[in-house]
Amino acid sequence: MKTKDEILNILKENGTAFISGEDIAKRLFVTRAAVWKGIKALEKEGHEIEAVTNRGYRLKVVQES
Repeated sequence: MKTKDEILNILKENGTAFISGEDIAKRLFVTRAAVWKGIKALEKEGHEIEAVTNRGYRLKVVQES
């Protein structure tokens, strides 16, 4: 499984909670830079990922009306 796919799985598992890039990197045994590249690749594929300084990443919640 590619790093970006593993990152996506972690973000889905985490739900609406933020997870830091450092924590993702530790779980996947990769560098923080590899996590950042994976996040960017996921965004290019159309995944909406929210990034907040000092909090981390999470999938954006889409509000249905």
